[in-house]
Amino acid sequence: MIKFTLKRLGGATVEFEADSVIEFPAGLPGFEACKRFKLFYDEGKKNLLFMQSLDDADVLFSLGDPALLNLSYEVILSDDEQKLLASEPGDELLLLVIVYKDGKAGASPDFAKVNSLGPIILNTTKRRGMQKVLKEIDTHLAIKGS
Repeated sequence: MIKFTLKRLGGATVEFEADSVIEFPAGLPGFEACKRFKLFYDEGKKNLLFMQSLDDADVLFSLGDPALLNLSYEVILSDDEQKLLASEPGDELLLLVIVYKDGKAGASPDFAKVNSLGPIILNTTKRRGMQKVLKEIDTHLAIKGS
């Protein structure tokens, strides 16, 4: 069992099994030293996950299902990315987006933003993850007439 204090989530101490930890072999861009993460969710907010770094208690990301935000992704993983995720046929891959509040002066506190160019991809079977940095998003717009 691992004991960890959730500094950014109220300071509660939680215990969990070591095999529930997700490894990010390359870390995340800007957080390369953070390689081990644990997913948590708030009972009242099942659509929002928290990804807590176990290597730095100050690093916490909010994650959401892009489908709930009307975002749809078709992502192709390179051979290197598949190796990073230890991905094999039959593994379950999950794509999530980082959700955040804009800390800039004058930004509305009521609205959240999404990092749509940097989705998180998790191999839930192997407990490995990565952030896929996209250079652009291919958008399609469909308008229905009455």
